This record gives sequence, C-alpha cells and structure tokens, in this order.
Amino acid sequence: MMRSLTRYAIGNVGARVSLSEILTKQDLTEIVEADSMAGAWAVLENTAFGEFLPHYSEQTPLEVERLLHIATGSRFRRAISSLRGRPRKVALILLSRWDLDALILTLRRWHGEARSEGDEYNYPGLVDDLSTAAISKAENLLEITEALRKTPYGSPLLKIAPAYGEKRSMSIVETALERNYYERLFAAVRALGNSDSRDAETLIAAEVDVLNLAAIARRLHYYQGSALGDLSELVIPSLSLLTRRLADSDLTPESFNDILFAHLQGSFPGMAAKLPLLDKVALLETMMIELTVDLARKSFSGFPFRVTCILALYILKRVELKNLRAVFAGKASGLDGEAILAKLHGLERFGGDAHVNAKVSLSTAPASLAQTVLSKKRGA
Repeated sequence: MMRSLTRYAIGNVGARVSLSEILTKQDLTEIVEADSMAGAWAVLENTAFGEFLPHYSEQTPLEVERLLHIATGSRFRRAISSLRGRPRKVALILLSRWDLDALILTLRRWHGEARSEGDEYNYPGLVDDLSTAAISKAENLLEITEALRKTPYGSPLLKIAPAYGEKRSMSIVETALERNYYERLFAAVRALGNSDSRDAETLIAAEVDVLNLAAIARRLHYYQGSALGDLSELVIPSLSLLTRRLADSDLTPESFNDILFAHLQGSFPGMAAKLPLLDKVALLETMMIELTVDLARKSFSGFPFRVTCILALYILKRVELKNLRAVFAGKASGLDGEAILAKLHGLERFGGDAHVNAKVSLSTAPASLAQTVLSKKRGA
C-alpha cells in the first residue's frame, strides 16, 4: 500500500488537475459556433490550451493541426512530469505516442516524395529527437534508420527495410512501428505487476482494437482478391478477444464481416446485418471509443493511487486531440456546426450511454463514417 502511495500520490494530483482542464462539451460547442477560424482559435486560447498556443495568424489547416498536436502532447507531458521509476517509464511511452504520430506523418510524406521545408511539417519530438529534416532528405529507408538509431524507432525500421524495398508499401512501415510501440508499452505495464498491470492492459487493448479495425478496413477498401494478402499481418497483438480473432491467419473479408456482426448484434439488433462492411467498422469503432472514454472517466472515481489514472488521462487527451482536429478541419471545410458536433467523441451528450452515442453518430453522419475509418493512422 505504501509503495503504491509513493509511486502515484504526486502524479495523481497532476493527473486530476489536468482532468479538470479537459475541454467540455460547452467549450467545444463555443469553438464550433465561433463565426470564423480566428474566432474559434480565440475561444480555444481562453481555455487551459492558451499558454501552449500562439495567437492566430491565418495559419493553414496543416499548421493548425501541428499546433494542436504539440499543445495536447505538451499538456500531457506536464501532467506526468512528477512521476518516477516504473510508472514514469509507462508515462513516457504514452507520451511518445505523439512522437510516433509525427514520425509516421513524416515517413508518409517521404514515401510519397512530398518534400517540404515549412514549419507546418516540423513536429518536434516530445520524448526523442525525430530528426525530421534528415528523414526528409533521406534517399532510402536505411538512411532513415541511421538517423533514428538513438531512438526506439530505428531497430523496427531496420528489420523491415528489405520488405519495404521489395513492396514499397507504407503499411509495412507503419505496422512495424505500431507493433514495436505497443510491445514496449505492454512490457512496461506488465512490469508494474498486480492489478495495475491488469487494468492498464484493458485500457490499452481497447486502443489497439480500434487501430486494428481501421487497418483491416483500409486494406479491404483499397485491395481485392489475392492483392489483399494476409490480413492478420496488419494486426497489433493484444489480449483482447476482438484482436485475437482478427489475428487469425485465415481471416477473410467474409469472416471479418462475421466478427463485426457478432460484436454489434447484441447492441444493435436488426441494424448490424443491414450495414455495409465499412459502416459496421465505423459503428463498432465509435462504440468502442465511447466505452473507452467512459471507462477512463470511471478510473478516476476509484482508488486514486494507481497508474490507471495516468492511462485514463492519456486516453482522454487523445480523444480531446481527435475532437479538436475534427472541429478545426470541419470549420476549415465549411461544415455546419451540427455536422461537426456529430463527429465528436466522449462528450456524454446522450447521457453517457456509449451504445446510444454510437447509434446517434451513425444516424446523424452516415456519409462520413467510412471516411472516418479510412483516414486513420496506418496507410494502405
């Protein structure tokens, strides 16, 4: 008991302060209802984000996304700054999720031979030096692995360099990086032991499930027949039942559809059978995000001195970033406020019922659901 108190007491205070600063439904509604991008940015500056943001100066949508990325990551970094020992190792790996996102974006641009020297693509590392300038100038993946050799990302990239050279597929690169990230995270969590480990793995597994669904859906969207390859090669391992079923080497589009139906039928009887495959994916993804947010919030109401508080804060920060991206991308695209709000997660706008949230999201924005899945992290 005393060791648990020592590990988390101070960090728990920081996490709970940060929890109180998470953007509320009212905050996001005010941002959405602002009459211009400048007005929306001004509303955001008046929240806890203010000290991490520059004033608005006609930034491009890509620059806005970069600034939101840096601000949310910086806020999480401050929340975990007092942690020490094994809990700190877990927290730093969670923080490096922002670095991994930035690295994948940089690698996508390198893969597509889209070079840019502008600030809108300059994502500073929050944990490791990402060497984005060196990556942009690299002639091949081996040069990139050399630039990243002092980070956790060099080794997994080196292992798949031959496969990438043969197939020129970004999904090989992204899957390798994602798998390595979650291997390190699960290992750090298991080192904590006891119920800390079990509860933390449950929260992380939910995030992995969403990534796996998106990766397989994207492959099914872009490829057919023999070009599909082995769908299980896209799967990031975890202990969840859903991911274990997705990791089956005999997974086919038909069996994937059956898995989706089995997970949705209980909550959406009648609806699950009628939806196209990609809408099934999007509905299950939405439901899982809402359930994970609900679980994260409940983690703060239990025994306070545990790493699950830090993991819960991480989940809420990641959803906050997802929401802010949707808000500012929607405003830049000229979407009306109702359409933007329908894209947001975790606002308890329907009484905190994750099944209802997912169902209403489906009914209010059906055209956007498949695109939501296809725009997730891993490339085709």
